Amino acid sequence: MQIFKKSMTRIIPIMIIATLCLVGCNSTDKTEEVETDKKEVAENQKLNELPENQNVELWSMYQVGEPVMTIKSPYDLNEITIPVDPNYQATMEKMKTLDYNNGNQENFMQIMVNYIKYKIEIEYKVKTGMDGAIQNLQNNPMVKNLKYKVEPREYGGRIKALMAVGSYELQGKPLSFKMQIISDTFSQWSVMTQNTPGEINDALTTKVHDTVTF
Repeated sequence: MQIFKKSMTRIIPIMIIATLCLVGCNSTDKTEEVETDKKEVAENQKLNELPENQNVELWSMYQVGEPVMTIKSPYDLNEITIPVDPNYQATMEKMKTLDYNNGNQENFMQIMVNYIKYKIEIEYKVKTGMDGAIQNLQNNPMVKNLKYKVEPREYGGRIKALMAVGSYELQGKPLSFKMQIISDTFSQWSVMTQNTPGEINDALTTKVHDTVTF
C-alpha cells in the first residue's frame, strides 16, 4: 500500500465496491416482485455507500488564488507547503497546494488543487498548461494505456479552462482521472482527481469539479 501511495505522489507534482446480500423468495409466482425489491435495495445500497456528507451543500469549502476560486470537497483537503523550485523563481510569484489522498490501494481516491501566480511579465496560456500536464503523465514510465479527451470550459464569461477526462493504468491497476486547467492572465489553477474506477467514485469526482466557481 505504501508503494502505491508513493507512486501516486510521484505522478503529480503537477468504489467503493458494493456487495449486496439478498434473501430469495420461496414463492415462484412472486419472481417479478422480488426482482423489483432487489432493484430498490440495490439502489438504496448505492446511496448508502456514498460518503455520509454526500450532500454538496455540506461539503467543506475552500477558496484559492487571485481572483478567488471556490471549490468544495467531501473530504478535508490538507494544505501542502511546496517551496518554489529555484529554476522557476524568476517566473512564479507564489504557489499553493491542497490535497486529499487516502492511499488505499483497493479503493484509491485523490483530490488535488494547485494554484500558481505568475510574475507580471509571464502571461499564462491554458492550453500550454494542459499540454504540459498531459505530457507529464505520458512521460511517466509507470503510466500505461493513457486515454483521454479534452473539452473547453469557461467561468464568468472570461476565465478560460480545459477539462481532461480519461483513464490509465498505474503499475497494472486501472485509474480514472479528471483534470481541469484554469487560467486568468497571471494566475493558474489545476484541479485533478484520480480514483479507482467505479460508478460511485466517478460520480463523486464529477461533483467535485462541478463545484468550482469564481
